[in-house]
Amino acid sequence: MQDKDRIISIHYNSIYTRLLELDLPNVMPLEIKELCHNLVLFQRDESYQLNIPKEGICLVINFEKNYSTSTSRNIFDQSWISEKASNGNLLLENVFEIDKMGNSHLDKAEAGEKLISPVEISNFSIETSSCIIVQIIGNSQTIYFKGRPITDIPDVFSLNMYRSYNYKIPVSEYIKILKKYENYFEKRGRKSIFWKSKAKYLLIDSPEVHFIDDMYNWLCRNVSNAQIDEECLNASSNDRLDVRLTELTSGHLFIFEVKWIGKSKGSNYDGKTAFKRAISGVIQLENYLNEESNCVMAGLVLYDARKDKQELEWNKHSPWQEKIHFPPFVIALNPESSSTLASEKSRKRYKH
Repeated sequence: MQDKDRIISIHYNSIYTRLLELDLPNVMPLEIKELCHNLVLFQRDESYQLNIPKEGICLVINFEKNYSTSTSRNIFDQSWISEKASNGNLLLENVFEIDKMGNSHLDKAEAGEKLISPVEISNFSIETSSCIIVQIIGNSQTIYFKGRPITDIPDVFSLNMYRSYNYKIPVSEYIKILKKYENYFEKRGRKSIFWKSKAKYLLIDSPEVHFIDDMYNWLCRNVSNAQIDEECLNASSNDRLDVRLTELTSGHLFIFEVKWIGKSKGSNYDGKTAFKRAISGVIQLENYLNEESNCVMAGLVLYDARKDKQELEWNKHSPWQEKIHFPPFVIALNPESSSTLASEKSRKRYKH
């Protein structure tokens, strides 16, 4: 059985670490600590569990405002959400603006606005760049900042999705790390956050942003001895590295370039263009290696969202630099479950 205090501490620290890295205005570390603790306890509270609507709520936390007045309400007060539910407000609106202490803005929602899909919330967080958006659905909690999800807690009552917390892997075992991530992503890749249309195998616009964030957050939970950075500048140029891991004891760098193939709302890298798109990531890694003398391994992580996942002929690209892992790490995205895909393949195979 998992200890309640340990679960709260781990989830709280996962939020605190990420928020502390952000350039948030007018906020001290102690205030961030209190906010993170309140967010976890708020969602675990019985008042929330009894009253939260199935589409959840979105908290817009404005760090530039102070809404504390003699008549203001604090959403972390246990009675706040039960009162909102009893008067029907949660059926009409689910966006609530608060300050860093939890005081609500005039105790009103944002003009009856509702945000449900990850794309809607991501776009909204771009418009409110001085705020973070906390999406709370059921027992899950995701925080967005400037259009990007920066933390993702699947279940505030459990560590089942984080079993590897006590079994973190050293960065030198990067093959084992990526294989473990591939297994994790098999179910994760079916989530709507990545898909514009599952039926058409169509990803959302600019899906690489979400892939990079997803991989970064997973690595933070599963790698034991490295500083992990996403979309950081190359040490000697203006090129951006998607994910960089720096081994703490040696300073050795491990670099991952993230690419995707398939179709999205705005791009098509299927058919003959798939290999060209994929190999462009290898070429980028070659350029990075010319600048990063401390790099001991560079790897392409390719998210494959094609409906017809034909093998890519990596040997067509030569010579292959020694420090670039061969073959690249391919992460398959399928909008359907493995059992459904297997049934479909079997049906086609035996169809007369």
